[in-house]
This record gives sequence, C-alpha cells and structure tokens, in this order.
Amino acid sequence: ALWLKPFFRRAHSTCAAMGCHPSTERSVGPKQTARAQRPTSECCMDNPAVFAAQLGIPKKVWPRVLPALANIYRQRMGRTLDKPFELLLLHHQMPNILDEISKDLSTEARRELKLCMQLLPQRCLPPVGLGTFNVFADGSRANASSSRWAPIAFAYDHGCRMFDFFDPPDGGVLAVENDISRIGSELRGKDLSGTVLISKPDFLSLSRKGLRAQFLDMLTKLSLQGTQRGKPVIDLYMMHFPYLLIENMEFAPEGEIDTVWKEMEKLVDAGLVRCLGVCNFSQQQLDKLISICRIRPVVHQFEHHPFCRNREMVEYCQSIGIACLASIPLAKGSVLSSKYFRQKHMTPAQCALRWNLQQGVSVIPGATSESHILDNLASASFSHAIPDMPVLASTVSKMQETFPNLYKYMACDGIFVQSNGHMYCSTAATEGPSEALPKEKEQIVRQIGDIVSRLQIADGPQERRVKICRMLRTILQI
Repeated sequence: ALWLKPFFRRAHSTCAAMGCHPSTERSVGPKQTARAQRPTSECCMDNPAVFAAQLGIPKKVWPRVLPALANIYRQRMGRTLDKPFELLLLHHQMPNILDEISKDLSTEARRELKLCMQLLPQRCLPPVGLGTFNVFADGSRANASSSRWAPIAFAYDHGCRMFDFFDPPDGGVLAVENDISRIGSELRGKDLSGTVLISKPDFLSLSRKGLRAQFLDMLTKLSLQGTQRGKPVIDLYMMHFPYLLIENMEFAPEGEIDTVWKEMEKLVDAGLVRCLGVCNFSQQQLDKLISICRIRPVVHQFEHHPFCRNREMVEYCQSIGIACLASIPLAKGSVLSSKYFRQKHMTPAQCALRWNLQQGVSVIPGATSESHILDNLASASFSHAIPDMPVLASTVSKMQETFPNLYKYMACDGIFVQSNGHMYCSTAATEGPSEALPKEKEQIVRQIGDIVSRLQIADGPQERRVKICRMLRTILQI
C-alpha cells in the first residue's frame, strides 16, 4: 500500500488542517497543504490563520475581519466562536454583518469576503468524515471481532476530523454494533478542538425516555466531558428523521415534531450542544421547521450519491445557509461495480465521494477496514475534477430499501401539518389532520367518540389515522 502514502498525507493535511472542499477551495498543492498546521485552538482567535484558511477568507483581510466577526458572534450568540459551522447561525444576518465589518476594505477585498460568506455552507464542515453505523458489527466487518480493530482511533490518527454516530436503543444488536462507550474510549485523550462530533437521539425511545434524559445517558456512555475543557462535547445534534417511531419501527402519527425540536433547543441553551441539524427532511418540512424554530438547523444530512441525486435540495440548503452532509454516499456499495467510477489513480469509492465533494457536499462514508478509511480520506486530496456523469439507470433509494413503509414521510411527499397547536409529520399522499374543527368542545368530544367507535381493532396506526381524518372531513363537510 505504499502508493497510498502521498494521497494519505495530502488527505491528512486537507481534512485536518484546511477543511476546505475541493469544489470551493483555491488550487491547493502538496507544498501548500504540507505547511498547514493542524488546528488545536479552543476558539477561532487562538489560531486565526487556520480558522480563516478553512473558511477561505483571503490572507490580506482576515487579520481585520476575523476578530470583528468573532466579536459580533459573541455579542449576538453569547458565546465564543469556536468552529466554522457555528457562523451558519448568523447566515440570515450576514449581509448586514458584512456591511459592518468591511467598511474599511477595498472594493476587491469586500467582493472576495462576500463570496467567501456565500460559500460558507460548502466550506464549514470537513469534507470527509467517518460514519460509525455498524462499524463494530460482527460478520459484516472483517476486523470487528479483533481487539486491534479500532476504526475511530485509526481514522483520527490519520487525519479524519468528523465522526457521525447515533444513540442506539438500549439492548439488542444495534447497541452492540453502534457501541457509544467504545466510540468514546477510542477518542478519549485526543484533542477534539478541531473535530466535529455529530450525534442523533435514539428515535425509538424519545416518547418513553425523554430527550434530555436520553442525551445525558449518551454523554455518560461517551465519557468525553474532560477532553473539551468546559466546551460542548457534541458539536451537532441532529433529528434523525422528520417523524417519531414506536416499537417495531412503526410510524407514530401523534409525534409532536415541534416539541422535540424545542427540547433540542434547550440542550443548546444549556451549553450541552453547539448547533442543531436535521436528517432526511423534505424541502416543505425544512421550510416549516425554520418558520417555527428559535434556533435554526445548520446542517441537513440526507441520501445523496450518483444513484440518488437531489441537486434541488443541495442548492436550496446552500442558498439559505444550511450545510449539506451526504449519508450513504457510496450507495451501500452499489457504486463500486459501476463503469462510470473507473478513473486513473482513483478507486470507484474515491470517484463517488469526489462526485459529492465537487458539489460542496461533505460525506460520511462507513469503512470495513483500515485501507478503506485511508482511501476515503484520500478522496479529498485529488486535484483533478470528476467529469459530470450521465444520469444512471434509476435504482431504488437505499433509504427506501431500508425503510419502505417510512420513506414516503421523508422523501418529496413528506410534509408537516399543523394541528392542535403542534406540528406533525404526514405525507402529501395521505389526508392529514384538519385544523377546521368546531370550537365547541362538547361537540368535538361527541364527534370523536362516534369516530372511535367505528374503528377496527385490527387496523394499524396509519390506517386508523386515515379513517379518522376522512370521517372528520365528512362530519365537518370540508
């Protein structure tokens, strides 16, 4: 594997030091990346040159611009600016902020700074991370049973600065294959000041356990509090799906999405989390959430690869200041056998990852071996562009394969509906709950009692919900 060394070195310096996306960075050669240093700062002003380089702020202006930007962030958010993606919280205020901090700059410098902030959603995350889903699974991972298999520590030691994991339900195979304690043990003692840790709640236990209690349990398992010196351990806490689930992965129509988001906002207020994000939302769901939330999501993670293109979502998110993170970027291995991913000096996996990076979309691939981790990290270091690929033969979305009964709630048909002062997940193909109810409480109680008496015990939750909505529409003549 000697031929991997130069690629690995460039990937190490690119991911760990620069964090720039190939689609947006200036031409950075090996000499330039070799001189860059790994960030070890507690906040952006502890190592401003590295912070500015990751954002792409021109060298001639960052000594004046970055302190002003950090000061404005502290004034408006009440905390220090530590990591680039935190600036997305101010994205909707950025035009006014730029006017304020660029008064004394030349026209050319002002133009460069404006472009830099426009590209912020494409630059603020490390380009390549490691997805830890099933990374410790026996059978599917050849090295999983070996005590020497330490993928998290290995990836960190070789330049990976972004890790994505979720809190699995207690007990069962998921808790073993996604061992939070083992992830924490492999990161313990390492400098995480330049690392992005992404976590998601256990979507099956939210209604039973409560979000805050579940989050604190996850922190206890992770045991990384001492490594952050009072800073939040979790950088991005993301809503895993735009809906809640009950046992056996059943859709929970009564799940109040706005209530869950408010609980997540409280974690930010308490200093336990830096920023919030979402996963697998449709554009309508994202719009609805932004319209009612107090703290905006800064990252949207969704399936994106050449077999499942969602360019409209990418462009939309970047236009409103939300960074995109591609889940399943290798289409669960489907790209490896395609003839379109055969490039000189690049593996099929690297080509597929590079396809995302060129669009300003960060990637979180999994890995089955140490060589896979090195290959994935090296995909950020190639200087030549992957040619635009033809629209490949249509395949079923990998999320659709995994969640066939739930996919409609998070794909293009997924919507949020308002009812009883709360926001619930539904689908455009299904009749949702209506807000046009009579104001008299007694009449509502009689109507609901009549509806419930007609339901079949054998009906599933979704069938009952549809029948209730139809009966309500008939009764209310709407």
